[in-house]
Amino acid sequence: MKTKEIVNMKNYNSKENKYTDIKSLNILKRAKYCQRLYNKGYSVKDIAEKHDLSESRIRQYLKN
Repeated sequence: MKTKEIVNMKNYNSKENKYTDIKSLNILKRAKYCQRLYNKGYSVKDIAEKHDLSESRIRQYLKN
């Protein structure tokens, strides 16, 4: 199983065309929670549906 959790997480900023640090505490908590779900065996699709986010956003959370 994949076990990876990083404190300094990044999000893709399309306006700047680069990855930037997540600034919002709520988004950071959500990203860490998504990582924990993934590490427990949930699929990217299941996590995306649970949080009403795109699969690509979930993959960004997992990439960090």
